[in-house]
Amino acid sequence: MSTVLLRYSDDSQQEFVSAVPAMIRVWIPHDWLRSELGYDMRETDLPGCPEVYRFGHANNHRNFERSIFTEAWQWFAIDVLAMWRYRKLYKDLSRDERDHILRTFNGLYGDHLFLTNKAGVITRNNYPDGEVNRGDDPRIDPFVTGGNTLAGTIVVNAVKLYAFREKDTPPPVTYELVAYDPRICWATNIKRVTVDNSPLANASGLSYKVHRFSQYQDGTEVPYPFIIHDDSNGWNPLSDLWQYGWSEKKRPLYNPPELEEA
Repeated sequence: MSTVLLRYSDDSQQEFVSAVPAMIRVWIPHDWLRSELGYDMRETDLPGCPEVYRFGHANNHRNFERSIFTEAWQWFAIDVLAMWRYRKLYKDLSRDERDHILRTFNGLYGDHLFLTNKAGVITRNNYPDGEVNRGDDPRIDPFVTGGNTLAGTIVVNAVKLYAFREKDTPPPVTYELVAYDPRICWATNIKRVTVDNSPLANASGLSYKVHRFSQYQDGTEVPYPFIIHDDSNGWNPLSDLWQYGWSEKKRPLYNPPELEEA
């Protein structure tokens, strides 16, 4: 085991015990910061899903196996949502709180969004909602949105990300896990905006705004677990990611680091 101290934007600190020695820390740059994307939204790579990075096979990260979103992982995912919003597990919420989190869960893992992509909890088994006779469990993809900070190990020119695996038993959900574990990601999206003299304008003069996903319906950041099918998945070229030190402050989700003070 190796131990590192994470520092966040508000100067809070949290000890993270790495399961893998020599683990590095990487930030996923927003689409408009990447020259290979023409400093623009990546609609041609994944239509309708700008900001989404695929973490598949080592030889081609765009190829991957989908994970089965099992009963155990569904309860884990809904506990993650409950813990972040209410600081309690789903089972400990009031009826109104449970209704709110269940709507959030159904919205985030429904069939129309990037994580489950036409194989979500609306048409397949949805254990928190009591719908368990639909014939099959949902599928979940190894996707992460821009602005997230992840951990992984370098192998040649690729990064193998630290992730939850489908076959593993989900860990207990605590506030510390949701807040600090790099396997918990945060859903973001970007849109083009027209802002005169914007410091976020790219080389073509286009401007962008990074949005939180809106499933909580109150402006709260939306967390989700990064789950891979097995260890042949979860890879991405190192050149796509921006490595930075464990002793540095955590980079922000919603603005590029060099413009944080702009």
